[in-house]
Amino acid sequence: MGRIRAGAHWWRADDLAQLTAEGVRALADYGVESVVDLRWPEEAALHPSPVPAALPQVRYQRISLLTHTEDEWRLRSRDVVKELWKCEVLEHVRVELHHVLGAIAAAPAGRAAVSAASAARTAPA
Repeated sequence: MGRIRAGAHWWRADDLAQLTAEGVRALADYGVESVVDLRWPEEAALHPSPVPAALPQVRYQRISLLTHTEDEWRLRSRDVVKELWKCEVLEHVRVELHHVLGAIAAAPAGRAAVSAASAARTAPA
């Protein structure tokens, strides 16, 4: 962890569960090798990503970024003002953030997507 990967390409995707068959083919054509899905288990179960079934050669990991469940996140973040949201994330989800960054660092050098599924992963509600 902590090294720069020459030739690696990472980008943020919104919600890979909404991919059409054409979108899945586009991921394959672009050479995506890894996907890190940051959704909660409840979200992933309700709206599964087509990537694991359609692209078995892609390294797919689902790791919750904010907490293990959405309810747990609501409890931790209920009194946060917008201006302090990023500080709150760093304070309360250190373990989760460590796992996500570790998964990104361990991914093969190549093209990969980090799927957040909603603005809740990157901005305050």
